[in-house]
Amino acid sequence: MNTRQRWGLFEVFGIELEYMVVDRKTLQVVPKVDALFHAAGGEYLSDVERGDITWSNELSAHVVELKTTVPVSTLISLHDVFHRHIHQILGLLQPLGATLMPTAAHMEMNPQFESSLWKHDSHDIYALYDRFFGCKGHGWFNVQSVHLNLPFADDTQFRRLHSAIRVLLPLIPALCASSPVLEGNAGESLDMRLKWYLEHQKAVPELLGPAIPEVMHSEAEYVSRILNPIARAFKPHDPVGIMDPFFLNSRGAIARFDRGAIEIRLADIQECPLADLSIMCFLVEVIKGLVAEDWSDIETQESLNEGYLYDILLRTIKDGELAVLPDGRLPAVFGIKYTGQSHYVKDLLADIFMAIRWRLDSVTQDVIDYILMSGTLARRMMKFLNSDYSVDNLRALEARLIDCLHDNRLLMGTGR
Repeated sequence: MNTRQRWGLFEVFGIELEYMVVDRKTLQVVPKVDALFHAAGGEYLSDVERGDITWSNELSAHVVELKTTVPVSTLISLHDVFHRHIHQILGLLQPLGATLMPTAAHMEMNPQFESSLWKHDSHDIYALYDRFFGCKGHGWFNVQSVHLNLPFADDTQFRRLHSAIRVLLPLIPALCASSPVLEGNAGESLDMRLKWYLEHQKAVPELLGPAIPEVMHSEAEYVSRILNPIARAFKPHDPVGIMDPFFLNSRGAIARFDRGAIEIRLADIQECPLADLSIMCFLVEVIKGLVAEDWSDIETQESLNEGYLYDILLRTIKDGELAVLPDGRLPAVFGIKYTGQSHYVKDLLADIFMAIRWRLDSVTQDVIDYILMSGTLARRMMKFLNSDYSVDNLRALEARLIDCLHDNRLLMGTGR
């Protein structure tokens, strides 16, 4: 979010999409983002502003981030804007022998041997992380996600937005999981990116905290209970103060008071911007309903503690849309009463979708319909592989996913 102006609830949105740069022939990751930026702007910059979308680097030298240069007033048709920039990048990568690949984790990458830190601007920050955490692991170098930024103008709006986001976070992997395979084998979870995300900073547990953020009522409380403990915990490892507590905060949604926004970080990136932006449109409308107390008041939303929500998050990370809800407390927040038998998270998502469907444009409706009917991208990837994890079969799926990104279309069907 732009720091020069504060917006109110849902007045604007910020989106960030991350992609892998891979070799066009081998489909293995290649650290060529700096060469891409040099080709685009003639310098080894950290950000290349290209009008409505800015291209940025990440910790890993093979990951490029595309983000809205300034907050946008609508998400509708934004997927077309991102897709246009993807094609600009593809054109610049072609002479470099590279291309872009979607999904949240490369299915073959071994980060112990294929990891390269960004070596230009902000390298000191990344080097500090690497020295302390030893970043050559999947939780650091094999992660691509979508970040959704939502604004708030004051403490009252912050509390309402933060409380709504908290209860939605555990449902996100049931829509977005796209990382079921690591190092050529099926992972134990459909969302291996998030499984690693929950573990990669254990050396300083204050950074991630309970993953689902605690109930917070104001900026002062947030600084006191979250940011100050983070700063104290990391200070012995950063005596000169390179790191900002805002940057270190790794919860599933983080408050950026310097920007007047909350950033949601739990969504795996999908096969194309059409899928990503449709899911973000759906999430925004659900959050709007919670903020407006359409289904429950804020006290009911805040009554679900982070331990309970974290349990559901672990379930959706493992099983995606087929995770089983532990009881009816989370559905009740959405005005839904389940009795008598266990329900899958996909049932809850379908019921929420029916309640807000009329608020969504027809393109978004079609995408969400398809995801709820056919499963997360992770599940569709596993159907394609059909328990065959040979290099040839993995490469066939990777090629199909690259085609989806190129054409801005969903992965459909399971045949090769």
